[in-house]
Amino acid sequence: MDIEPCSAIVVARSRVRAVGSRSGATTVLKLCNKNMAVSHRIVVFTGNPAFSVRKGIVEIDEALGDVAWLVVVHSPRKTPRQVLKSQWLNLRRNGWRWILYQAADLLPRLFPTLPSSLGREAPGREFSVEALTDMPNLQLIRVDNIHAPASLEAVRAFKPDLGLALAAPILRAPLFSIPRLGTLNLHKGKVPEYRGMPPAFWELWNGEQAVGCTVHWVDEKLDTGDIARQARVERSRFSTLRGLQLQLDEVGVELMRDAVKDTLHGNATSLPQTGQGKT
Repeated sequence: MDIEPCSAIVVARSRVRAVGSRSGATTVLKLCNKNMAVSHRIVVFTGNPAFSVRKGIVEIDEALGDVAWLVVVHSPRKTPRQVLKSQWLNLRRNGWRWILYQAADLLPRLFPTLPSSLGREAPGREFSVEALTDMPNLQLIRVDNIHAPASLEAVRAFKPDLGLALAAPILRAPLFSIPRLGTLNLHKGKVPEYRGMPPAFWELWNGEQAVGCTVHWVDEKLDTGDIARQARVERSRFSTLRGLQLQLDEVGVELMRDAVKDTLHGNATSLPQTGQGKT
């Protein structure tokens, strides 16, 4: 299967079951403008196309101007029981402090709702789901299993130059190695000290005076790849966890935009991580 950046395509959707996976319903991707000039192809891997993810895509697209996008959303079907079981495992692994972070996140995961539509004049409309899927150079697919054969085939057929992991599940080598130049991950924490989740929480818990934000290359371990770009967000007297996370969202968009520009223009940086993590 060959995917042209400006053609209508059909991709088999994978469905995950307890005993394995099988091909399921098909997803039809929209027809693009056939006259669009494309210099680069970027695939985005995500499990949560939240506002900061969408804003990052839009700002990178505006900065480069000639990109074809494939956004692959890992969206497994989970029952409330499965979500609660996953949270129980996290609680056993991370202790009661995990509840402080997860409390506000749990209800939306148990009872997901569709994002509300925004009027064309509404502030932030350019970063909405509607605006993103209206982009003529962007194709979005939702899959039950991002590592299923059908998902891998869709990414290979797109022939991406670069992969971006934005709020993505842990990626395996058969997927993150498909892009010609590799895959960059946005990690809202300082590495190697604060690998893993959740963003800003452990820095605050440990009394750090700043929290980190890192763009690094994806490898086979969790947040251990070479650093492409890194920044610090200083704490102020009245900093809160949520406030710092919002700051990290903005810093992360800028870091990833600059890292993508560097990489696609042949100026990629790769600084090995040294030392051990604290979490």
